[in-house]
Amino acid sequence: MKKVIFIMISLFMLLPGNTYADMGPKPSVHISLEGIHETAYMTLLSKEKSTGPFCAYENEDTKCYFEEYGPQEIWQAFVDYKDKDGFYFLQYFQLCEDSFQWTYHPPDEFKVLVYFPESDTYIVSPNSYERYAFKSYYTVSIINHSQNINVTTNQVTQTDMTVDKNYIWNEAMLGLAIRMLLTIIIEVIVALMMKINKRRELFIIVGANILTQIILNILLEIFGIYALGYYGAFFYILFETLIIIIEMNIYKKTFHLDQEISIKAYVIVVNILSFIIGFIV
Repeated sequence: MKKVIFIMISLFMLLPGNTYADMGPKPSVHISLEGIHETAYMTLLSKEKSTGPFCAYENEDTKCYFEEYGPQEIWQAFVDYKDKDGFYFLQYFQLCEDSFQWTYHPPDEFKVLVYFPESDTYIVSPNSYERYAFKSYYTVSIINHSQNINVTTNQVTQTDMTVDKNYIWNEAMLGLAIRMLLTIIIEVIVALMMKINKRRELFIIVGANILTQIILNILLEIFGIYALGYYGAFFYILFETLIIIIEMNIYKKTFHLDQEISIKAYVIVVNILSFIIGFIV
């Protein structure tokens, strides 16, 4: 057991220095922008007053302005905006370029608000929209300043959304490949540290990881747990437990370790490390 603890501590020390206490699933909203031909800033107005570290401005104690978002006068313009449906500005905004991304605790239900500082005008989406997956993709098209924003989710069947669907599929596959590669690297390193170094056993580890990663991602997509917010964490842990059981049974039947405890320790260690590193990265 001391060896197992030493391995976990050693590998954890290799992680990037900028880590956070919150290492659970982090949903995101990605928006492609069309029709913006002048300087503009965008935010998502939230139905709730707060989400994660973001909150609505009420007084100086709740002020949360960061220069990297943009000038303070832009922040103030968003603070001054009063939505007719009671949605809140959570003090996060970006300069409108080709896309807008809210990658850490975005609102579950939101409206899109664009501010044009040159004319001191706003354009807001007529309706609210919801995150529908771990990574929710939208396209925002502004026809002209006299019309509202047209927000189109890629889940609606439209001809101009085909590219967006392909883009999402490609990114999902890329994400799966990166997670799979990281997991394999972690498991091989731990295996070598635990004297599991036969070529046959290492090939089995690679094959088992490819199989279990595919199973895990299929389960995540089928159940759509990332859209369940904090409730999704329960199912995520449940699925991870299932993966541990599958891997443990594969290794029991194929490895030739002297003690069964070595297999259990190995599988538990590598899955905990993969879980943590996967969400930090």
